[in-house]
Amino acid sequence: MATVRITGNKPNNVKKMQWLGVAALDRQGHLLRGLDIPEVAYQGIERGIANGALEGFVNLDNGLRYEWYRDG
Repeated sequence: MATVRITGNKPNNVKKMQWLGVAALDRQGHLLRGLDIPEVAYQGIERGIANGALEGFVNLDNGLRYEWYRDG
């Protein structure tokens, strides 16, 4: 099963990126929800993967940013 590595910032410190963890990616391209990130971030990452990207980022309106990289 492929995985996606995710880093991001937290609401209490939007200027510092942190390692958030790894999410498993099923065969249909859906991430298994287990990390403490908003649903909209998961959906943005899944859209990027569906469009063929191996890495990318999701910026939210509240200043949070999630960067991701697909393994395998």
